[in-house]
Amino acid sequence: SKLVERLDFGFEEGKIPHTLPGWVHRKVMEPRVFDEGKRKRPEELLRMPKFGTTDEEAEALVTAVMSFTKEQVPLAAQKQMTPDERYIERGARLVRDKNCRGCHVLGEQGGAIRAVVADQLESKGLDTLTARTQTVAFSPPLLYNADAKIGEGARVQTDWLHSFLSDPSHKIRPWVDLRMPTFEFSEEELNVLTRYFAAMDKVAYPYAPRPQPDPAMIAAGRDLFGRWQCVKCHVVAGKLPNQPPENMAPDLANVPRRLRAEWLRPWLSDPGKIQPGTRMPANFPKDAAENAYPEVLGGDQARQIEAVTQYLMTLGPGAAASPAPPARATTAGQAASGGPSR
Repeated sequence: SKLVERLDFGFEEGKIPHTLPGWVHRKVMEPRVFDEGKRKRPEELLRMPKFGTTDEEAEALVTAVMSFTKEQVPLAAQKQMTPDERYIERGARLVRDKNCRGCHVLGEQGGAIRAVVADQLESKGLDTLTARTQTVAFSPPLLYNADAKIGEGARVQTDWLHSFLSDPSHKIRPWVDLRMPTFEFSEEELNVLTRYFAAMDKVAYPYAPRPQPDPAMIAAGRDLFGRWQCVKCHVVAGKLPNQPPENMAPDLANVPRRLRAEWLRPWLSDPGKIQPGTRMPANFPKDAAENAYPEVLGGDQARQIEAVTQYLMTLGPGAAASPAPPARATTAGQAASGGPSR
């Protein structure tokens, strides 16, 4: 670290803090200000260019410069991080090094590729508003929603995420042209990333608890699944819906292996809060009195959400490709609720 006494503050003396951080901050903001009011030969003038640095960037540069020292912080003065905090730090470094935010939105940053997707859609003849509306459907998914404080760790199961990061050629949305590259992560990097996402969302690692299946709840969930006509947009067991690509949704047969039940509940309750711009409809109104199917589980939204969650967790490659139509499914709904079917 350079001694403050060796720094030339020039005519800035008294205008800025007489400290090393104060001098560095001024230097990166106005690199040649220390020459003002001085007589110098041309070869003696300061030559550092002005980069148009913002105040936030200057603060980051000051922090970096102040770290360039041989002095070691005593162990007692260092922050004692928890295991989760260590994995968040290591994972954030990997996310930065692999430029994950170039495609994905993580927190309040990232997703630059969305502008490219929107331009591509416009080039195919869509008007600007429609292109912007459809961008989410064709872009890489949001990895962490800072407003809702929920992300990939809460959404997916550890085993699935480990497998997908190892080989992302598995297509969640086969109709989307964008593909995640294969980074050939080492086993250690895979473990760091899976733990990072779990720690960000403060969820159980490595295994998530599953709800105890209740046959009556599963029957009610299947009833609602049929009434909502989920297969109109969702792929089920590889069967594509009769929809344009922008309206298609991932294969629900992968839910038991891919998604966490504790994420499904808030997702079913308010999809737009978790994934802004999603085309997934909000099937549960905010006003409980407006419940579309009061005869199913007495119109109790929390129980209806739990029922659909339990039903989705029973699906698989050979299940529910053609869910029972509402006319047949109402028997389950009536039995589960004790009321008349609709």
